Amino acid sequence: MPRTNRAWTLWEQRTWVERLIPGAVAWASNTYLDVHATLQPTPIHHAYSVHIKFRIGGEPRVHVLNPSLQPRRRGDRIPHTYAADEPCLYWPNGRQWAPWMLLATTIIPWTNEWLWHYESWRVTRHWDGGGIEHDANGPVLTGAPPGCYY
Repeated sequence: MPRTNRAWTLWEQRTWVERLIPGAVAWASNTYLDVHATLQPTPIHHAYSVHIKFRIGGEPRVHVLNPSLQPRRRGDRIPHTYAADEPCLYWPNGRQWAPWMLLATTIIPWTNEWLWHYESWRVTRHWDGGGIEHDANGPVLTGAPPGCYY
């Protein structure tokens, strides 16, 4: 796989997603990329339908479509999520992801790993996926900038 120090075009991102992620379908335009894929952390885990939307100049946004993510109890919050269907995969301000990285080798595998930790959390009540603890309003750390921190 070639390396680059420049942002991948959306068409290049699309090509790599379809080459490296079995069954993934991607659509690219001049301004955004849509990816639909089925991810299954291991053969004993559920298979999840996910949608990734990436706009030029923005961050990739991942939504788990089916089966829907469920809290352990009604009213509880799922750890490391922006919204009920949107996992938090990395620390946006920590430069853990940048446009010169391929979605197919970062965001998609990170989503698969997040889903593994999510299923483990549903059984054990303990989040083993690492990251910085946060709630819907941002990190629980004093003085840290708002946002999700994985």
